[in-house]
Amino acid sequence: MKEEIAKKILEKVKLDYELISGQFSDTRQYLWGELKKFDKYVKKGNRILDVGCGNGRLYTLLKDKEVNYVGVDNSEEMINQARTRFEDQATGILFEQGDILQLYHDDNSFDVIFAIAVLHHIPSKKLRKQALGEVKRVLKPGGYFILTVWDIWGQGKYLWPILNNYFRKIFGKSDLDYKDALIPWKAPNGEILVERYVHAFTKREIKKLVKNAGFEIEKMKREVGYNIYLIAKK
Repeated sequence: MKEEIAKKILEKVKLDYELISGQFSDTRQYLWGELKKFDKYVKKGNRILDVGCGNGRLYTLLKDKEVNYVGVDNSEEMINQARTRFEDQATGILFEQGDILQLYHDDNSFDVIFAIAVLHHIPSKKLRKQALGEVKRVLKPGGYFILTVWDIWGQGKYLWPILNNYFRKIFGKSDLDYKDALIPWKAPNGEILVERYVHAFTKREIKKLVKNAGFEIEKMKREVGYNIYLIAKK
C-alpha cells in the first residue's frame, strides 16, 4: 500500500470512531467473557498499558489488582467517555489521547500491554510493524503483550467486503491491500454511518508478524467467528 493512502486510511479510522463513539461505547458497556481469561497475566501492582482502550471497559477486569493503569486511544470522544466512567473512581488510573504508532512513554516502562481489537485497523505491513515496534519498546523485558484481532474469515457476513476488494484490486480499482475491507457500521435504523477499515488477519499471518517483531509467543488461539488472540513476551 502506498504511504499516502495508508495515512488517509489512518485518519479515516480516527474520524469514523469519533462519529460512532456513542453507539460504539453503548455496545461495550460490559466486559465480554472471552476477555476475562487475560486476568491471570496481570499481577497486583503491575503497570498496565491498554492501547486502543475505547471507553475503558478493560479496566473493570484489572481494578481489583490495584494496578497502575494507562488507557490510550486516538479518539478524543472515547477518551472523554472513559474518563467520565472511571477516573474519579480510583487512584492509579489515567486516560490519554495517543496513538500506538507513536507512544509517548519511556522505554521498558510497562509490565503488561493490551491491544484489544486494534491492529486490524492499521493499514499496511509497514505501519503494523511500526506499531509492534512501539509496543516492544515500552514493554519491560519479560513483560506480557496481549493482542486480539477479529477473526473476520470466520464471520460469513464480512466475507463479501473482503472478496469485493480482492476483485477490485485485481482489476486495479482499489488502493487497499489484499485481505483489506471496508465494513459498514449501521445505526439502529439500518443507515450506514461509516465504513470501517479492517485487515482480515489469518492466524498464520498474525503469528508471523508478532514473531518477526521480536516477541516470544506463549499462547495463541483462534475462536472461530470471534477473535484470534495471542499472548507473547518480550
